[in-house]
Amino acid sequence: MSEKKKYFLSSCILTASLIVSFSMVQQGSSVSNAFWGESKWIESVGGGLIAPACGSSTIGITCVANTPSIDFTWIADDMDFSAGDSVVISINGVGVIASGLPASGVFTWGGASSNSTYTYEIRYKSVEFGDNHLLKSESFSTPNCNPDPIGWHDASSCADTHGWTCDPSNYSQPIDVHFYADGPAGSGTFLGSVTTGQSRPDVPAAGFCDGNANVGYSFATPNSLKDGLNHTIYTYAINTPAGNNPLLQGSPRTINCPAPPVTPDYILNADPNGIFANISSSGPSISSKTKITVGPINGFDKKVDLSSNVASVISGAGGVFTPKDRLNKNEYSDGTFFYVSVPPGTAAGSYNITIQGDDGILSPRSVSVILNVELLDSTFKEE
Repeated sequence: MSEKKKYFLSSCILTASLIVSFSMVQQGSSVSNAFWGESKWIESVGGGLIAPACGSSTIGITCVANTPSIDFTWIADDMDFSAGDSVVISINGVGVIASGLPASGVFTWGGASSNSTYTYEIRYKSVEFGDNHLLKSESFSTPNCNPDPIGWHDASSCADTHGWTCDPSNYSQPIDVHFYADGPAGSGTFLGSVTTGQSRPDVPAAGFCDGNANVGYSFATPNSLKDGLNHTIYTYAINTPAGNNPLLQGSPRTINCPAPPVTPDYILNADPNGIFANISSSGPSISSKTKITVGPINGFDKKVDLSSNVASVISGAGGVFTPKDRLNKNEYSDGTFFYVSVPPGTAAGSYNITIQGDDGILSPRSVSVILNVELLDSTFKEE
């Protein structure tokens, strides 16, 4: 294995002709500078000499579009830089981010993350020596260019969940708010979302959101949480652009809401939902029948009066309920039958008939029945 030693030199990059004209001693000995130049430590590996490059470098860090932007500025000394040499910039853990750069210049890197620390190296590759010679190596930290939204989950009740939030990246931009029940995002049940926009003049008055008052939100409490049990609501502000979505201050909050009152209701059923009639020119025809029944919901028990709109669909037609056109509670499942008296001259085709039920309290409920009309062949005679 070659011996590795450190030496002190009076210049930065040494050419073969200069090696004989300077004093070189091991670290800790006296030094005689044979010519001008900044003294640097270099390494001797296997008898070869590798020197650092001369020059300077600075970095500037700003936020552009919510992302860190790093400006690298460098100058390599003309006496060291020759035709064909180039500058290379690399980031530890990332790799080379730029190469083939001139002796001096500026390069902007947009690949950094917020709140992170990086170590960069600026080197130039010498045509004469064939190695990357270090110009500058330094660590830097990036700021938070996409700050979290701020705000409060003010309260939750059986009526709603409300509060305020805004995004420091753009205080005037409305942002989404997400709501979860009985656990945080990832484990709780997603309830829904709203977008800010309600007026909250108290927020800028308290020094928040840079004077913007349209930062309020309100989310109606869903019936799924109204069951007489405790439910915990978690409220999150959604970062724009994508980033950390914080749980708002004051969240979560717990509610206990009684089940809403049950409203009795019903549906009408028709079985089958299609009936048929064959007509001729000699007189009206009677269609086949369909059975109309009532399906009660939530304890519905009122009488239901039945009617149809057949007269407005087919001129001269009549709709008949038999044996009755009113169904009481004990008659819901047995139901009643419905048929149509179709007048002669009715055009063949399908007609949509509406059967309507009225209990005197709820708005009318209805069911559709399709009447299919066909014309008898006038030449047909039954033997």
